[in-house]
Amino acid sequence: MMNKNRLIAGVVMLSMMLSLASCSKDEDEPGNVPGGGNDPAAASDYKNTYFVGKNVTLPRKSDSIYPFAYGDKACILARSYAGCDDESDSVDQDYLYICNYDGQIEKEVELEIPREASVWSCCDIGEDRFAVCCDGSGFLLYDYDGNLIKQGSAEPDDYSFYSSIAKTDEGFVRMQGTKISRYDRDGNLTDEFEYDNSSFDMNGVFEQNGKLYGYGMDMSDMGSGPMTEVAMAYDEDSYVYYEIDMDLETVERYCTTAELGGVRLMDWYGADYCNYYCCDTVGTELVRIDLENKQAVPIADKGNMVIQPPTVCGNSYIDLSYKFLDETHMYRDYIYHGEDLDVEEISLISVNEDLHLADREKITLQGFGVVNDRNIANAAYEFNTTQQDYYLKLDDLDSQYDMSEETDNDAVRAQLMTKYSSGDVPDMFFGDFMDYDYLGENGLIMDVSQVLDMSSLSDKLVRDDGKVYQIFAGYYLYGLFGKKSEFDTEVSVSSLHGFNNDRKSFEAKITSTDLVYNSLGCDLKRIYRSGKLTSEGVLDIVRFAIENGISQEEMDAMQYQEYIDPGEVARGRVSLYEDVFGDVYFYDMLRKEFGEYPVYVGYPSIDGSVHEIVPTCSVAVSSSTDKQDACISFINTLLSGRSQHNICSSGAVPVNKDVFNEYLEIMKNPDGCTREQRMLYMNRFVRDQGATGWCDQGPVIPMSRELEDNYLAQIEAADTVSVYDWGLYNVTKEEIDTYYTQGKSIEAVADALYSRYMVYAQENY
Repeated sequence: MMNKNRLIAGVVMLSMMLSLASCSKDEDEPGNVPGGGNDPAAASDYKNTYFVGKNVTLPRKSDSIYPFAYGDKACILARSYAGCDDESDSVDQDYLYICNYDGQIEKEVELEIPREASVWSCCDIGEDRFAVCCDGSGFLLYDYDGNLIKQGSAEPDDYSFYSSIAKTDEGFVRMQGTKISRYDRDGNLTDEFEYDNSSFDMNGVFEQNGKLYGYGMDMSDMGSGPMTEVAMAYDEDSYVYYEIDMDLETVERYCTTAELGGVRLMDWYGADYCNYYCCDTVGTELVRIDLENKQAVPIADKGNMVIQPPTVCGNSYIDLSYKFLDETHMYRDYIYHGEDLDVEEISLISVNEDLHLADREKITLQGFGVVNDRNIANAAYEFNTTQQDYYLKLDDLDSQYDMSEETDNDAVRAQLMTKYSSGDVPDMFFGDFMDYDYLGENGLIMDVSQVLDMSSLSDKLVRDDGKVYQIFAGYYLYGLFGKKSEFDTEVSVSSLHGFNNDRKSFEAKITSTDLVYNSLGCDLKRIYRSGKLTSEGVLDIVRFAIENGISQEEMDAMQYQEYIDPGEVARGRVSLYEDVFGDVYFYDMLRKEFGEYPVYVGYPSIDGSVHEIVPTCSVAVSSSTDKQDACISFINTLLSGRSQHNICSSGAVPVNKDVFNEYLEIMKNPDGCTREQRMLYMNRFVRDQGATGWCDQGPVIPMSRELEDNYLAQIEAADTVSVYDWGLYNVTKEEIDTYYTQGKSIEAVADALYSRYMVYAQENY
């Protein structure tokens, strides 16, 4: 069945070659937004509205920030905690920064916030004043010169986990624990009541169209237990909007997020009202929740965002979700920690027409997860702000196709082939979902070897025939690692028989299916074309996989504690350890765990090891695009300068050889690097850990020549670009599963798999 599906996809591909239009669509169709993507209620032409994000670097270190909108400005309340010692003379510092959307701080004000007050959220309430919601101090009311106008009282038990504040037409509304309180702009209490939360847990309140609503979690069917465990059992029907009537003192269930198409708010702990009814989605749209009509209305397209990259791209925790200030303004915040380098940076995002993005000719980069790839986003920002003719449009497929199950992948691939055969082809493809070599050999993907300057790029991009279909910005090594004293980089399955004696090859924490696929399936084309695909070889691999692997059912039932750490290699319990790495830092950490230098064995196969290259930031150019020069210009941006250093600082190996050599020099001479380089690589330097162990970081030290030589030897061993052919994977899984579910012998499983692999290879290779 799976072979037939693959053959059908191949036929569709060939027919597409005859019918492809030599252009890609510039006009976007209405988005498939849950609950309202095609709804005329969409208030604006969001598909043609473009946003630009500019960074604001705060002048002081801060531990937490609370942004909110103030007219056409953005306000940032920043806190720096002095410590928890009550006898300390130091005090917490609080500042309000008033910023414009060009990335400039126009005014800063020092605030006096009681030390015992734990800030949860802030909001502008009109008449040039804002309110701060605190545990332990009720609320605080300030003007924008930092003067405290009023401090609300707090009850002794007023230290609830949930606390929020939001603007209303008359002033503001505050929720603290199970109490909802409404105030006028002077901070005078106008209404208040407590509600019964025995069946739900409400996180905040807000006003929309004059009505009060709350947002929270329905606990009635979720059982008991720690909140963290209950929260993990996410169900769309469990997240609920509630209608609040202050006069009747009622909180009534209004609708679930499932009724709104399954949208889920990204920031629902102590957020102000905007993050309750404007939200990021898993798809390509940002939406406004219209509670009166129970629908999600798109207000922005993530593909229309030109966001300035954070200063430290690879090492900080970077949350790529959009947080709302109001319906047309958003932000992202980046915090960097490391010795004396602590800074906080805020990207303020607003509608921008200065770059004339709507007037430019569009080139589309289409794929699954493309809008959430930070390296693509960073390169797109550089491309879109350094020339004025083209706009790179990121077109994400996540919201259009369901791949929740492994078996969905073949169906989705067939749907895409049908889509492309109609002439709806992007200028560029993104991600590892497609087999670019297969598409290139059939004419859909262009060979860029003649239009890219390959002299500065890694030869791992180049096929044996010299063609380049898939361009990736960086890569990792993935597979089995062993001690240098015991292994070489080339190890066949047959050479492992009897090697370990009383030791296991490795702990059985890998499924047998994955072992067969990684050892044979992902390299099947080369093995078949070289004439080395034999029944004996397949039997060897299947036996090795079943003896050392486990069933998918066992894997699904496994607890976290059952996973081993690489120290088991040093302790002699196992000889091989499955891992992924790219940079010197991680290789050196693995060396310390092994007790000697690791060797990249890869996955033992028929005639030696398969050393998988796992690409990151993969792109390919459509052969039908009429904007080839613009596509190549973007790829050059992705493969050069800052973009490549960003790849490197995220722990991957960059494909630009010059940047890779610069990186190695920085690792060898960390004391001689610039402050920018130190910030970029602050968490990727080699460290002298001494006895501190795996997690604690010791002082930065230069990379030794011995470490460099061993590291480069492993990089050199990588030889096979990993392409997850889901059709072939499903064939593998179907046959391996029969050993566990039907009791077939290893020989019978191997024989059936060999037959299907041969048919598969003959049809496709």
